[in-house]
Amino acid sequence: MKHRTFFIAWVIGLVALGAASAWATLRPALLDRSQASLGYEQVRSISGQSKLGTIPVQVGISIEKISDFSVKNVAWNADFLVWFKWRQPPASPSFDPGQAFEIVTGTIVSKQKIIDQVQGPDHYSLYRVSATINYPFNVARYPMDDHLLSMFLQDPIHPQIQYIADRVNSRVDPAIRIPGYQIAQTVIGVQTVPEDTTFGIPSGQKEFEQFGFGIFILRQGFGFFLKLFQALFVAVGVALLAGFFKAHEEIRVELLVGGLFAAVANTYITSSYLPDTGTMTLMDQVNLLGLGVIFICLIQTVISSRFAARDELDFCQLFDRTSFALIAFFYISLNVILPLAARMH
Repeated sequence: MKHRTFFIAWVIGLVALGAASAWATLRPALLDRSQASLGYEQVRSISGQSKLGTIPVQVGISIEKISDFSVKNVAWNADFLVWFKWRQPPASPSFDPGQAFEIVTGTIVSKQKIIDQVQGPDHYSLYRVSATINYPFNVARYPMDDHLLSMFLQDPIHPQIQYIADRVNSRVDPAIRIPGYQIAQTVIGVQTVPEDTTFGIPSGQKEFEQFGFGIFILRQGFGFFLKLFQALFVAVGVALLAGFFKAHEEIRVELLVGGLFAAVANTYITSSYLPDTGTMTLMDQVNLLGLGVIFICLIQTVISSRFAARDELDFCQLFDRTSFALIAFFYISLNVILPLAARMH
């Protein structure tokens, strides 16, 4: 066959390019999923009682509402009930753990004490709180992402607190729904965190106890993935349809250019879903993959048109069919495997 060497080299090049694309896209998704899974396992094993402090205080929380959940704005709002149970220490008659607690990396919008019970030395306080929590979302596998919505309470005024998590009564209201996600699990516990300052307090300590509550959320199915890239998939499909036309026909180039512009537009639109970060997300990889496929089809069309100009139509037909079959196979395979590899099961 004429041009056999070129044809074999071209096929090997396409296969190598497809394999490199698979490695470049699948490897980061699998690594990030593995790291996230290890991080989640560490959180699940968090202790229920702090090691520091001399005044035991039992703390529990009930999440009543989650609103304004936004990956783009790196924040979420929560309305919750939090309660404290403690025995008043004789040496600190004014001790009240509910007065000065703060939300770490968050802002308390409102706080209201709704129950305050005292039975001898035993105290119980219940607060209704509305807060905004800033959360550094990991968007590496977006839109097949999963997150741990964590909230930590800390009391900078009473470092002698020894938090004890009320795991029995803490909960997330079953009626809570987060669009696009499902609540998979909740975790509650206490952690000790170092501070790099004593805030100028004489004999101040550099370790504090934090009471934490976390909500694991996962993407539901693949509906959002398909919704996000439906225009891109159609654009690439149109570009692949160009292979059914002869190389010298103008409609072939028109289809490819039209598909390219549609893919660029989809990239621009989907980028508005995320904050400006330097992370190469799964969404960026899928968009780049689509653009790359259309560009390869354009290169293939230019080469095929050169052979057509020499009236080597039989070779053009073989070249087109083989090229578009390989390109379509790798593109479809990667877009099926990628979301499966990135999704946390």
